[in-house]
Amino acid sequence: GGGRLAGYNFLKNRAIKMGALNPSGAATASEIPLRGVLAISAAVTAQLIAAPLDLIRTRQSMSAETSPSMQRVVKEILASHGVRGLFAGTTALLGRTVTFNFGQLLTYDAARSRAARALGRNENSIQVHTAASLASGLVATTLSSPAEAVKTHMQAGKKAGKTAMTMSSTAKLMWKEGGVKIFFRGWTPLYAKIAPHTLAMFLIMEQA
Repeated sequence: GGGRLAGYNFLKNRAIKMGALNPSGAATASEIPLRGVLAISAAVTAQLIAAPLDLIRTRQSMSAETSPSMQRVVKEILASHGVRGLFAGTTALLGRTVTFNFGQLLTYDAARSRAARALGRNENSIQVHTAASLASGLVATTLSSPAEAVKTHMQAGKKAGKTAMTMSSTAKLMWKEGGVKIFFRGWTPLYAKIAPHTLAMFLIMEQA
């Protein structure tokens, strides 16, 4: 979370200095495409670096054994699939990352301005930051939930027969199993995880 946020703020500040974005921080409709590109660029870069760790965490949590060590999980993956195995599910992971960051970072900028007007407070107030953070977490959770579900299935190592599952084949199989609902299974605990993280992240950033 910190890496992508730092990257996004760095790129956004550079764009502001170049006159490409409004220095007030209030996003206009014409700025949304550029802000989206900045958010996605920062997110993809950070997530590619962290992809192996995300895979290891998923395998550890889904293991039948009690908390297998990181070293053991890595050895098993390398033995079965080589180095490429450490990036299993990366396509879905990047899909989750793009939708999550697009929803979280862009929604926050817009929600902060609207919350300030609705609450009659300055954009730098804690109340405004809190409202904007909760709103951006809600949107980010909803947008990224389908890709999160597909990613988890892929990283779990599930296969269709003897063929390794791709993002599209995994999504099709999930659709047959549970329709639309299966892509939003676990939405509530996901939001319960994302909301406080988003709140703390933006509060620390804005109040620093």
